[in-house]
Amino acid sequence: MDYKATIDIGMLFKKMYCQHCGTKLEVKKTTKTVHRGDEEFSSRMAGGMYNIGMNSYQHATYIYKCPNCNSEITYGEQCVVAKKQKKLKEKIINEDD
Repeated sequence: MDYKATIDIGMLFKKMYCQHCGTKLEVKKTTKTVHRGDEEFSSRMAGGMYNIGMNSYQHATYIYKCPNCNSEITYGEQCVVAKKQKKLKEKIINEDD
């Protein structure tokens, strides 16, 4: 079985903080098996390789997870939160902010 992974470059270098408790977020890998016929199945792998004859592959994505309150958030959603945190000059954001 082949393996395909995607990670946003910002996840490697930027420090992000939980909007609920202010703790520094950790990067968590989630893995999913994608089968031929699934909507997410791609006949093209990273590096220009084709997966001819493959019926499935492992697709790994990376998200942020708070070690304190266990909340999970994607990189795109966290970028929106980080902009709000910077604007308000606070790590913890209330629902009404």
